[in-house]
Amino acid sequence: MNRYVVGILAVALTLSLILAGCENNPTNATTDANLAKDKVTQANAAFESLLFTLISTEFAGVSKPSHINLQPANSLYKQALALDPNNLDANFGAALTEILILTSDATVNATWDRWKAYIDTADVPFSVPGTMMKSGPFGLPRTGFPLNLKNARISPLMYPGTAFGMAKLSTQNPPQMHELQDILKNQVLPKVDYALARLVKVETNSSYTFTVTPKMQGDVNEDPLELDLTEIYSFEAMLNLARSFILVATAYNFDFASYDSAGWIGAMTQSSEFLGLKTGGATQMSDAKEDIIAATNRLDDAVAFLKAEIDNQSDDIIKKKTATLEGPSSADLDSILAWDDRIRDYLTNPQVITEDFDGNSGTPPVAVTFDLGKFFTNPITNLKGVFPAYTVEVERDTTHRENWTWNWVYAAGNFDYQGSSMTYYNYSKSCWWDRWSSLNCSQPGDAIPRFDAVFDSIIASFQARSDITSFNVWANWWGSVSPGPNWVWTQIYYNYNYEVQDRVFYVPVIVWNANSFAAWTFPNPTFNGLLPGMTTDALFKTTFGITSQNWQTRNSFAGMFGR
Repeated sequence: MNRYVVGILAVALTLSLILAGCENNPTNATTDANLAKDKVTQANAAFESLLFTLISTEFAGVSKPSHINLQPANSLYKQALALDPNNLDANFGAALTEILILTSDATVNATWDRWKAYIDTADVPFSVPGTMMKSGPFGLPRTGFPLNLKNARISPLMYPGTAFGMAKLSTQNPPQMHELQDILKNQVLPKVDYALARLVKVETNSSYTFTVTPKMQGDVNEDPLELDLTEIYSFEAMLNLARSFILVATAYNFDFASYDSAGWIGAMTQSSEFLGLKTGGATQMSDAKEDIIAATNRLDDAVAFLKAEIDNQSDDIIKKKTATLEGPSSADLDSILAWDDRIRDYLTNPQVITEDFDGNSGTPPVAVTFDLGKFFTNPITNLKGVFPAYTVEVERDTTHRENWTWNWVYAAGNFDYQGSSMTYYNYSKSCWWDRWSSLNCSQPGDAIPRFDAVFDSIIASFQARSDITSFNVWANWWGSVSPGPNWVWTQIYYNYNYEVQDRVFYVPVIVWNANSFAAWTFPNPTFNGLLPGMTTDALFKTTFGITSQNWQTRNSFAGMFGR
């Protein structure tokens, strides 16, 4: 036999004997288990100390993720696992801290710093250079980013603006959404998977509990709390949902080459990669569906465990409702189970829903089949491609922010009282208005023409201004008047909200290639099986009330960044 083969066999035999000897050595196993318990005790102490400091000081000094360091506790839990993989406290501690140590991840912190620098030094995405005015936190318009597509005749799926709610424009090398996606997929997802694997180990012991000490709650005067499999299963459900979110959020491309007019045109062009499925995205979408189902299954397990609990519930984190304890009632738990069943059914079976989908009360409701599962199992490869052919233009849109002010005016003059003797007079009047309502006034007291004239002139001046969005005007006066002329005076108060120009944005304009409604057709009216019954463009339009009356060739996204 070849001497190299003999040598390899000899080494393999020697290793197998050594390993067999280790496996049958109860003294080493006991020593490792005891050492593991010591490591868990150290890990719990480190975890407790950090939580107490953070909570009791209300996170004083914490301004970035790296200021929270759970690496020491996580490392100790993992050392315990290496000594004894069956130590359930080590499994649970490692699962929990594995998620939390993301605060110390170098890539996470580098990306945080990059985006923070971008926020601190640049302008808002797609704003026209030189038009930035006074703004709110992070340089965003104080009016926020409401979802207002204002006359757009296309799906909100084509509205990408919310992806930039916390970002600003960088003139060179701006941060891209794929950087955040990479963190989710390469840093967060592996830790979620690790945590789930550890929790599955914990589940093997139905009697497992973990004590949340008073210091872990940030208050030494609190009572200890017991964490059991109700919380473990609930934690798993949360992680499964997080996993599903990560897979969906990283399945499609959300990058812009630049945050300006050229960036809009490049991204929104129908053949571009923006809103397109990435390589591996189809598998991610399918897995995301299974994760949602897994989350509902874990919630079912949590409910079943909670219902079966017979121990003292007073120290449990999640308690069963009793005459003296607050918590979910039996009916609440049954409702959770019913919703879980419903979610699973919606994800695995087509659903027929009968509604007035066209919004026309003159037509009867119609039954439409929805197959939500197809969104995950047959994902659209380019979300822009489901719409009729179009080209992209860009225009400027002005946003506004709202200011508030108040003041008063002096109203005085003669009041000719027609009575025969001195009397007490009370003038009380108030009016309010906003752009969504008509003028509302109340005047329960007496009338004084001079006051009314000033009052009405204030209202007229406000109503003549297009920038005012709401106002209040009010006045009160009381006193004695004698027959004949009386000099009277009062203060008439008012406050109002008004709009001022905030900044100018580039916004996309979708121009359909079709020059008539008849020629404007959806190439995929089933949306890849999401609406399996919508076999023709005409049926889709009729069902959802899309008619020539509300169709137009040019569709602006003006208003997407606010009024």
